[in-house]
Amino acid sequence: MSETLKPVPTKTRWYHDRGTSLAVGVIILVFISAIGLTLGVGVNLWLTKRSEPYREAVAVLTQHPEAQKHLGGGIEPSFFVMGEIDRGAGVADFVFEAKGGAGAAGVRARVEQTNGTWVVTYMDLGLGDAETGQTVAIIGETPPGQ
Repeated sequence: MSETLKPVPTKTRWYHDRGTSLAVGVIILVFISAIGLTLGVGVNLWLTKRSEPYREAVAVLTQHPEAQKHLGGGIEPSFFVMGEIDRGAGVADFVFEAKGGAGAAGVRARVEQTNGTWVVTYMDLGLGDAETGQTVAIIGETPPGQ
């Protein structure tokens, strides 16, 4: 009497399934991309905030009488700053928010390098909201590019 052997079902691990391993791969790729993006933005913010032109813009803002008039004392820039520094051309442009004891404003600043020294050539404050607010130029008369 001969017995026929029945095949023993084999269990595959969850990560051997093609659909699952593809999903795991995509999740890992998204996770690594998110970490890279976070690090990139963080390093960019850190480098911008440590730059000489940005520090000059903040120093001028915090000491300017017109800024103190609108924002009050204790003016502090926000954590986030957007901008561009072109060291070759000696020009830097920044946009950031600042808060003081009497209010907050959006700040635009142009900083230019002259004879090795960074100097704020334009700065304005955006006060109020977009519909009823006003722009007050505290240094210079014409915004960069206009």
